[in-house]
Amino acid sequence: MLIFAACLVAIVLKSISGLVSRLLRLPHAISLPVSLIAIAGAFSGVVLLLGLRVQSDFSYLWQQVPVYLNREFGNLGIDFSFEDVFDEITGTGGWAGLLGGLANYTVATVSLATTTVLVIAGGIFLAARPDTYVEILVRLMPKDQEDRVRSVLTNLGNALENWLFGQFALMIGIGVTTTIGLMIIGLPSALGLGLLAGLLEFIPVAGPIAAAVPAILVALSVGYVDAMWTAALYLVIQQVESAVFVPLVQRRAVSLPPALGLFSIVVFGIWFGPLGIILSAPLAVCVHLLVVQLYSRDRLGWDVEIPGAKNPG
Repeated sequence: MLIFAACLVAIVLKSISGLVSRLLRLPHAISLPVSLIAIAGAFSGVVLLLGLRVQSDFSYLWQQVPVYLNREFGNLGIDFSFEDVFDEITGTGGWAGLLGGLANYTVATVSLATTTVLVIAGGIFLAARPDTYVEILVRLMPKDQEDRVRSVLTNLGNALENWLFGQFALMIGIGVTTTIGLMIIGLPSALGLGLLAGLLEFIPVAGPIAAAVPAILVALSVGYVDAMWTAALYLVIQQVESAVFVPLVQRRAVSLPPALGLFSIVVFGIWFGPLGIILSAPLAVCVHLLVVQLYSRDRLGWDVEIPGAKNPG
C-alpha cells in the first residue's frame, strides 16, 4: 500500500513537472525541482492564510461533536458518555489511562509522520526516474511479454493520472461549494467542514456520507431547522455532483462504476485496513483496467476500449 501510494504521488508530480516543462521549456531534471518548490510554496501559502482558521474549526468540532452526541443520544433515551468511550479506548481511565492514551497518540503521530515522509520521498524518487523503475518491472516478466507489459504499465499510469486529476477537480468543487453553502446557512466551522467534505470526497460513496455526519451534528447544536437545511445542502450537492460534475470530469477521467467503488471499499478495507479504504478507488481503477485489458480483450477476445489507452485497442 505504501508503494502504491508513492506511485500515486509520483504520477501527480510527473504530470505537474511535465506541464511546467512544456510551459517554461525546461528539461525534466529541472522542471521536477521547480514543481516541488512551487507545490511547497503553494501549500505553505495556504497554511499561512487558512491554517489557524482551519485548526480552530477542527478544534471546535473535536470538542463539540461529542457534546452533541451525548445530548442527542440522551434525547433518544440512550446513555452515551464520551468520557466512558475515552476510558474504554485508553483501557484503564484516570491518570494511568491518560498517560497510556498520550503514549499511544505519540506513537501513532510518529508513525503517521514517518509513513507520510516515506510516501512523499518515494514518490519524488519514482517521479525523478520513472523509466528506470518501469524497466525493472519489465525485466521481471518473460521477454516475449515485454510489449504487453509496457502497454499495461503505460495504460495504468494514464488511467491513474486521469482519475487523480478528475478526482482532485471534484474534491475542490465539493469543498468550495460546501463551504459557501454552510456559510450561507450560518453554521459554525464552515471552513473546516468544507475542507473535510473535500478531503473525504477522495473515498467513494462512504466519504460524502462521513463528511455529512459532523456537519449535521454541529447544525443540531444551532437548531433542528439548521440541521434540516444542512442535510438538504449535502444531499443537493451530491445530486448535482452525480448529475453534472461527474459526467463533465469523466469525459477525460476514467469512469468508475458506483457499485465497483462501493465493493472496493469493503474488499480493500478488509485486506489492507484503513489505508486500503483510503486508496480503494485508485486500486479499483487498476483492477478494472487489468481485467479489461488482460482478460476481456487479450484472453476472451472482446473488442473493448482500454481505460487510459491513448489509442483504444
